[in-house]
Amino acid sequence: MKLWIQSFAAAFTIALWSGCATMPVLSDVEGISFERRELIANVGGSIHETVNAVRDASSRLQLASVKEGGSESGASLVAYDPHGTQVVIKLIPLRSSLTQVRIRAGVLGDEGYSRRILTEILKYLGE
Repeated sequence: MKLWIQSFAAAFTIALWSGCATMPVLSDVEGISFERRELIANVGGSIHETVNAVRDASSRLQLASVKEGGSESGASLVAYDPHGTQVVIKLIPLRSSLTQVRIRAGVLGDEGYSRRILTEILKYLGE
């Protein structure tokens, strides 16, 4: 019993120390985690569909784009909201119909705000 408690305590400490938690939120989204101040989600949609979803969400959230980039390995957006908070969104194609979305809102990575942005992106993708 004592070994079990020590193992549990060690695992709990490691989870808290690393600052990451994985939690599925929507059935169509394969997984969502918040690691190193960045929200990471695998969404059902091609890279092109997801880029359009990010643009649509950015418009609805009034994000002013200051830098956009794209290549065969993915796409990125750096924008600011009306309050001056920086938002960085990175898209990485995993398969033809699966894209990883990485969102960092604010310097310290606001998980709640990042989830709100993801929710807006998912609205466009119909998830």
